[in-house]
Amino acid sequence: FGRVVGGLGGGLQPDEVIEAQPTGRTRYHETLNVNRFSSTTQLALLGGANNVNEPGFAWGDFVSFQGGAGVVRRGGGRGGDAGVGAGGIQLGGGRNDGFTTTLVLGANASHDFGEERWLRTSYFFTDLENTLNRTSERQQLLDAGTGGLFNASERTRTGNTSHRLNLNGNYRISAGHDVRVRGNLNVGSSSMTAVESSSARTLDGRPRNTAASRALVDGRDLTGNGSLTWRKRLADNGRALVATFGVTVREPELSADLETLTDVYLAGRESATERVLQEQKRTGRTLNLTQRLSWTEPVGGALLEIFGQRRTADEDQDNTVYDLVDGGRTLNDDLTSAFQRSYTYLSGGLRFNRTTEHARLVLATQVQRSHLEGTILDRDARVDNHFTHLLPSVNLRLQMGETRTVNVRYLTSTREPSMTELQPFADNSNPTRIYIGNPDLTPEYTHRFNVDYRFFDEFTFVNLFTYAKLAYTTNVITRARTYDARAIETSRPVNLDHDWRLDAGATYGRPVRRLGIQLNLDYATTYTRGVELLNGRENRSRSWRNDVALSVENRDKEVFELRAGARLSFNHVAYSLNPELNRDYVDRIVFGEGMVRWGGGWTLSGQFNWTLYDDQVFGAADRNVAMLNASLSRFVMNDRVELSLSAFDLLNQNKGVRVTSGASSLQETRTESLGRYLMLRVNYRLGNLTGRGGGFRGLAARSKMER
Repeated sequence: FGRVVGGLGGGLQPDEVIEAQPTGRTRYHETLNVNRFSSTTQLALLGGANNVNEPGFAWGDFVSFQGGAGVVRRGGGRGGDAGVGAGGIQLGGGRNDGFTTTLVLGANASHDFGEERWLRTSYFFTDLENTLNRTSERQQLLDAGTGGLFNASERTRTGNTSHRLNLNGNYRISAGHDVRVRGNLNVGSSSMTAVESSSARTLDGRPRNTAASRALVDGRDLTGNGSLTWRKRLADNGRALVATFGVTVREPELSADLETLTDVYLAGRESATERVLQEQKRTGRTLNLTQRLSWTEPVGGALLEIFGQRRTADEDQDNTVYDLVDGGRTLNDDLTSAFQRSYTYLSGGLRFNRTTEHARLVLATQVQRSHLEGTILDRDARVDNHFTHLLPSVNLRLQMGETRTVNVRYLTSTREPSMTELQPFADNSNPTRIYIGNPDLTPEYTHRFNVDYRFFDEFTFVNLFTYAKLAYTTNVITRARTYDARAIETSRPVNLDHDWRLDAGATYGRPVRRLGIQLNLDYATTYTRGVELLNGRENRSRSWRNDVALSVENRDKEVFELRAGARLSFNHVAYSLNPELNRDYVDRIVFGEGMVRWGGGWTLSGQFNWTLYDDQVFGAADRNVAMLNASLSRFVMNDRVELSLSAFDLLNQNKGVRVTSGASSLQETRTESLGRYLMLRVNYRLGNLTGRGGGFRGLAARSKMER
């Protein structure tokens, strides 16, 4: 059984607009899903190809180095960096950013050899090509009472290919005695061509700097991990012994040709030009080993687990930079670096688990002792730090009758500084935003408290869901930024006292039977307190967002379905160092969707989403977006084939507008996005499963879960 879907269409834009979109007018979307199941064996073949920004089966297979900055990376670090030049060349964006062409092919196989003896394996090939044209405008706090405006544009083309192999097996030695093996291997390669430009000026319009850069990047990545778990039940009352051994290996490699041209403006509007032409190469190696042993013992109707764990993480990274001068290469000692680090974790603790008919309680605590050893090879300097943390957690679930459930969770965790955050070397990928690591960083410690309440009455169909989440981080790793008179930024990670974030909300729904409708009301609030250093002074930021949404839908959905509503987002952003940059703005969304069915298997559906951005933030530029999609479909050949004609962005207003706030900035980005097109699809169902999709999707979901 399975499905084969073929879609072909084209854009409706004028030629001069279509030229900016890869592959011109033609749009296609093809998928294949063929399965063969027996009582002991399951086989599946999956495939897909499209150029309409659908993700396929995998995304994010970029070669990247995690941390605060890097030669190539996909996004900003903690503190809300976003947009062009956030401390390094960036690879692409989300799957809906720009124009993406996707090719995927996968195979999945599983076989049961007997009771609790089985083997599952899968292979996936993914090839992604993305073209991204994006502009951004950022209001940045520079110092007490001082702000700046930063404009940037970028054009990037990225290509990413990956091969993923997965293995999962279980072997039952005897009753209550088994061995579990898991393994993954991922081999990937990436390439990127990026052209960027940026400018900085004061709030009254005086220029400070302009920059242009071009980068050609190639990378590859090899990642593998595996684990072996041995489990032995020692008694029927729950006594058991479990041992686990895990290993992870990673070897990324990047090479880049970088050219930058920077104009800085001095007193009297005189400018000076700086040019950089370099070859950069980065290699890394990571080896993680984990050993864990646990003993479970029944205690008074509950289970008590005693566990101990040892984990080691060895990592080294080499950065080599050559300056290209007069046709020759010269090693740049200031930017060339080599760093090694080794983290060792020893932890042990207890976990108490008691479950009754109406409640489940899990109490746990562990003591974690970590040891960081680092060596800066070029400077023959060492980093040697020890940390001890107590990590308690509580998980409580209460089932109050058939209609009410309460969940309460508290947990603690640590985050160690990354390799890039520890390296005390400059990253000059963007000469107007230079990043330098800090070997004196210490781990963050975070408390998280979550509570939620769920209510549903199956007779009245009244439902209520409320939640609250609080995260409080001490010794937080954040940014220390320094701006000179030319608005050139130099940033480095530092530890400051704390920051915190609160999320809360509620969803309420109830039917209005006299009118035959269902009312839904949503409310969500997010309050964030962040902290950064600006020119040596502490800046505390406050961000408060309140979302209110109301929607109405019909209850009798046999012939047609309608849903419509609106959402308001009230935003407040404030900075302690410069209240003049504080902003209050409101974004609005009006949405609606509908579907109608009639005889002969016909279905007409449509979706409308109108987003209106507040012009008090970045001016009254044309940024509102109205998206209208529609589809007409019909089942034929005894419901085995579905024909559909769909239209995307009928109003041709897909602009890719996004507003984000950080610890010291507010930014708007605009991304060229997929425009209006029509597509004809043929969906052919293989096999003898009946029904218009329900049974098939259920089997496909079950297969994915078992994988």
